[in-house]
Amino acid sequence: MKKIILALTIGLFYVPISFAEIQITVNAMLVDPACTVTDGKGAKELFVNFQNVDVNAIVKTPPKTFDVLIKDCNLNKMMNLYLSPKDNGYFSYNGTDVLATTTAQLGIEFSDITSGKRKINVQRYERITPILSSSNSGKISLSTQLVSNRSGTQLKMGPFTANVSLLVDYN
Repeated sequence: MKKIILALTIGLFYVPISFAEIQITVNAMLVDPACTVTDGKGAKELFVNFQNVDVNAIVKTPPKTFDVLIKDCNLNKMMNLYLSPKDNGYFSYNGTDVLATTTAQLGIEFSDITSGKRKINVQRYERITPILSSSNSGKISLSTQLVSNRSGTQLKMGPFTANVSLLVDYN
């Protein structure tokens, strides 16, 4: 019994002299919040419909205009717009990169008409200046125009579509 008590007493006074440690470093960067981008009515998706287009008057088809709301971010910073094609890519038309449609060589040219008219290249950052309605809310106005490197009779008749993501970047 004395041996057990002695063993317990020695065990209680035993302090280990070895230890291990690891240093942990935490890094982060505080950034401004991403902007919320919607159509002029607050919807997350925008549909532009050219309806029926006369194949012999493609470039005479009236442009479609729409507003894009930009909010919940610092609109006093330099802002850029980026149009990223989703399905059909893009092609060059009169020196501007335009959104390609499902019909070969039929494209959609975008312009910033917020203050004047300036063509916007697809897949490039383009500077924008929204019209501010508050310190964290503003809008830009865009137009879309059908364009083609071919005459109308060389285009495939029928429906066509194109998809693009509109991104807003600021710094």
